[in-house]
Amino acid sequence: YLVTLSVEIDNIDCANPDWSAAIKTADHLTRYAEWRGDPQYDNIRGFATHVRHMSRGGSKTFCELGKTAAEQRIDVARRIWGDR
Repeated sequence: YLVTLSVEIDNIDCANPDWSAAIKTADHLTRYAEWRGDPQYDNIRGFATHVRHMSRGGSKTFCELGKTAAEQRIDVARRIWGDR
């Protein structure tokens, strides 16, 4: 799910942003992390909140900054999960 989420974020076009796919996958990943009792649960839950906030719209710059922040959260989870 983390790979899917990364691809979905990459594919968001800030000229006409649609965050719906990322929201669905983030919700999926949040539940997965919760059920596993995963230490990354708070990070993933924060990510889901972030993409919902981004879906409310804004400028192209706001979207691009939001994508950067999303990618940073994904990278944190990827690095931590990669060490296990």
